[in-house]
Amino acid sequence: MNRLKESASAYLKQHAQDPVHWQQWGAEAFDQARAENKPVFISIGYAACHWCHVMARESFRDLDVAQILNEHFVSIKVDREEHPQVDERYMSATQLMTGQGGWPMTVFALPDGQVFYAGTYFPPEPRNNQPSFSQLLASIIHVWDNRREQLEESAAKITAALKEENQLNQNILTAELPGPNVEELFGENLGWQQLAQIVPTLAKGEEKEHGGFGSANGPKFPPHPALNFLNTYTAAEFGIDEDGDQTLAQAFSDARSIASGLQQRLLDAMGSGALFDHGNGGFFRYTVDGAWQLPHFEKMLFDNAYLLQAYAEAALRSDNHFWTWITRTTAAWLIKDLQLAHGGFASSLEADSEVAGYKVEGGYYIYSDEQLAEAIAALNLPAELFEVRAGVPVPEAANFASELTGAKTLALKSIPDQNQLTQWAQLMKHLAAEREDDPTFLLPDRDEKIVAAWNGQAIIALTQAHLLAPEDSFLQAAAAAGDYLWNSHVLEDRLARTSFDGSASDVEGILADYTQTIRAFAALYRSTGDNQWFSRASKVEELLNARLVDDSVIREVASGDVQVKHLGALIEGEYWASPLDDTEPSGASRYVLARHEMNVLRGDSSAEDEHTTRLISFGLTSGTQVPTHLGGMLEAAVHKLRAPKTLLIRDVDAAEQIAAQRWACTHGYVPIVVTEADQAAPVAQQAAAVEAGPLLLRCTGMMCLAPVSSVSELN
Repeated sequence: MNRLKESASAYLKQHAQDPVHWQQWGAEAFDQARAENKPVFISIGYAACHWCHVMARESFRDLDVAQILNEHFVSIKVDREEHPQVDERYMSATQLMTGQGGWPMTVFALPDGQVFYAGTYFPPEPRNNQPSFSQLLASIIHVWDNRREQLEESAAKITAALKEENQLNQNILTAELPGPNVEELFGENLGWQQLAQIVPTLAKGEEKEHGGFGSANGPKFPPHPALNFLNTYTAAEFGIDEDGDQTLAQAFSDARSIASGLQQRLLDAMGSGALFDHGNGGFFRYTVDGAWQLPHFEKMLFDNAYLLQAYAEAALRSDNHFWTWITRTTAAWLIKDLQLAHGGFASSLEADSEVAGYKVEGGYYIYSDEQLAEAIAALNLPAELFEVRAGVPVPEAANFASELTGAKTLALKSIPDQNQLTQWAQLMKHLAAEREDDPTFLLPDRDEKIVAAWNGQAIIALTQAHLLAPEDSFLQAAAAAGDYLWNSHVLEDRLARTSFDGSASDVEGILADYTQTIRAFAALYRSTGDNQWFSRASKVEELLNARLVDDSVIREVASGDVQVKHLGALIEGEYWASPLDDTEPSGASRYVLARHEMNVLRGDSSAEDEHTTRLISFGLTSGTQVPTHLGGMLEAAVHKLRAPKTLLIRDVDAAEQIAAQRWACTHGYVPIVVTEADQAAPVAQQAAAVEAGPLLLRCTGMMCLAPVSSVSELN
């Protein structure tokens, strides 16, 4: 029988009516495989995945396919967002075997979980030299029954390679590293020298015609780790006096100029292209082409949370009107379409939407030229506004619904000036309202699973966006999400990775969940001065230390957690944290940032643990080889190399507070709002030594300049 009906996961619920006898990830399925001497079929995907839905319609709801699976296999369905380390291990196996990866992930394993065959999507009939899913099943059954030792040999080779990957992560954290030691990197400007060499190396990977990284033919993904690094490096201050190393100062200046160009081209390309949803706000997952014109239409919380922070920080430091508009539009969309009544942010909107009764990929988001022209006329906007529109037709969309005949994606031909942008924004708002009121078009389905790490990043981003639009409710939305995480995810002895409608799952958080929750609470403390957020951050930090960190190891996930309990054959020992980025910055890089940000609040940014220094050393010494895979660690390195300057803000009115926070962001300071100074984080307690009244206090560590009472005095 199908055992997904009781699952809380939206993705698993999508398969609860399949005729396949699906089971959830856990001991029961593997015990059954051993008892019945059957191979295990593991299908991994997520609720917003378009091709997951396609394979479900074509194969998993087919009675003949289901009969084969039920008779010859033990079948497991995995929500990759709920079990990210299960997904990571099997994705590594898939990439080792095929040279590529993606979802749905199709894995066949021995009863102990070792992989002997893997792939992604398989069609219902043979296509492009690829067997049908039924043919694949028949082949595996034949070899299982007649030449099982071949499958066991294949599994042993894949397992050995996966164990070697884990051993490499262990070596980074424990073995002697080549190159300069920590004291040299931090004490003799060698860290800045390394970064000045890394930036040009990163720039060599840029796709020059359309911006970003990857092929000019596509696909193109937003490179979150690299963009975070570029933003941070571009904003860094490197002070060399006239008697200092002028060669190094020039190298830093040159590298910063390169980084600034990369950053601007990337932000402009993504924001003006169809990766950005101009009508509703927010970003799609990626574009299938290299020119950012044809998106894959799913919308993910983590993409939007990282991009919101990137655009907000860049806009704050540049006063760029286009980036500001994207920031405000994306933050507003995040709250409107993803924030739930309890405060948490849902995980995603799927790519397919219903149009006139048909499920169409991207159908909700595309418009014909005629629809744009009619809206421009209805709003009495200049007819030439039509000429700023770019975009491309969506293949096959009109085959599903006549309402989509001639429909194209929304994009801009170039960056609009302020007047054009105002008119374009007015047009987009009109189109979005019309579509929302049109019963022919239904919003895509939403996965209301709450993921701790992604909510943490959304909170961090919203505290930045608040500085650009204090009149909006961005900070209140961030605080509501923070309260939800505290009440539903922070348990007595652990942090839950996911929750559903206020109930925590039994899946423990991975390293990124712990560290991003710490960072989110710290960001709320700095933004509000509410001391409970520092207390909450400290509590999660204690849980992190107890569950994932000790003197000899940083774990990606706790030993014995349900995610890894049945992956033992693929890991051998601890599941070591990796410093290398994937789609998101590595959990290890978020660990370094969380430690640094908490130490700044304690007034002791020089406090280190061995893991932090080793990870940064690895990032700085290896960054010239794989900069696109170390962006998260390089971002952390810049923060560690910069002087720990803070601006304490107390007893000023709302407008002056925002002005002071913006000033801090553009002058290399960390703004910290102070309320009850004697109860605050240690660095903020310095404000208690200054007499009552409006206060702006610039400090480096625990050493402060003379206090002032207004931003004009700072300038």
